[in-house]
Amino acid sequence: MENFYLPNRILIARRESNLTQEDLAQKIGISRVSVLNYESGKRKVPADVLYKIAEAVGKPLSFFHPPQGLNQESASNVIQINVILTKVPVITWSQANNFSLAGYQEIASASAQHVFTTTKGSHMFALTISGNSMEPEFRENDIIVVNPELKPQNSDFILARNSKATEALFTQLRIYGDKNILHPLNPEFPDLELNDDGQYSIIGVVTDKIKQYRR
Repeated sequence: MENFYLPNRILIARRESNLTQEDLAQKIGISRVSVLNYESGKRKVPADVLYKIAEAVGKPLSFFHPPQGLNQESASNVIQINVILTKVPVITWSQANNFSLAGYQEIASASAQHVFTTTKGSHMFALTISGNSMEPEFRENDIIVVNPELKPQNSDFILARNSKATEALFTQLRIYGDKNILHPLNPEFPDLELNDDGQYSIIGVVTDKIKQYRR
C-alpha cells in the first residue's frame, strides 16, 4: 500500500505537531487552501509534496499509508499517489564504507529502518548524519539518500570510502583542474585531496536530504 495514502492522516499529523494549516503551508511552500484540500481528500497529494509534509511534521511516510489488508476498493478515503516512491534502506556508516553493488540486497533486507524518495534508483541507501563536519547545511540526525550509480560532478555532495577508517566520509566534491578535493562545509574541518594513493574513493552521490523535526 506504499502507493496509497490516507488524507485524514495529514490532518492528524499536523495537529499532533501543533501546526496550523498556514504553518504547514509555509513550511513546505504551498498555499493554505492546498493543505485544506489535501486533508479533506478533495485533491490528490503529489508524491513529492507528501514527502515534504512527512518531513515537516516529523512522521515517516509509512504513517500516511493505509494498514496492510486495506485497499482502495474497501475504503473510500484511500487515495492513490500520483508518483511512485522508492523505498530506501537506512544503513550504518560502517556498512556504507564497505558498500558494494553485489552486497546491496543483503544490507537492504537486513535494514530495520527505511525512508522514501521520489528519486529513481535501484541500489540507493540512506544514512543518518552524525557529527558536524557538513554544517550548517546538514545537521545531526538529518538523513541523506545516496545513489551509488550516479557519476559525481563538481559541487556534488558525495559519500567517500576511507580505506584507513571504519566509517564512510560524507563531504562535497570540488574539482579544480586535475585536482579532486573533498570539501567539508564546516570550516573547522580540513579539505582532503582525492588522489592516487587509494585512501579515498567515491561510493556515490547524495541526492536527498530528509530533515528530522522529531525523533
